[in-house]
Amino acid sequence: MVDNIDIRILDILETNSRLSYAAIGRMVNLSTSATRERIIRLEENKIIKSYSIKIDNALIGKDIETIILMTARPGKLKILTKKLFEATEVKEVLSVMGRYNLHIKAIFNNTKHMQEFLESFIPYGESTTLVTTEIPISRLD
Repeated sequence: MVDNIDIRILDILETNSRLSYAAIGRMVNLSTSATRERIIRLEENKIIKSYSIKIDNALIGKDIETIILMTARPGKLKILTKKLFEATEVKEVLSVMGRYNLHIKAIFNNTKHMQEFLESFIPYGESTTLVTTEIPISRLD
């Protein structure tokens, strides 16, 4: 069971997951040990799945962030998703309903890198498959 304090802890962790148990505890009026126990319980119950960081990819030479909409050939969805999860360029894969099977968030150094990546997945998409790439021009944080 998740209560209001757990929700507040989750909100705090979403904003800054590097805060100490003591700092979080002060924010929700709990002791350090009580805060730690709650966070461990949230992790054990799979409410907290992982911790992550936000990276400014342009500052590390990865200038192209894309959203790729892709349709797999019949019978190829399983191997396509396996290969996508193995690709270091891929940051997120969602199974979606509608015209496309997959919604893929990927990051590339440049357009040539992106083209090579997309071409490597041609065997898993139908010849008439449309691969739509949308390149964000700015992040609204």
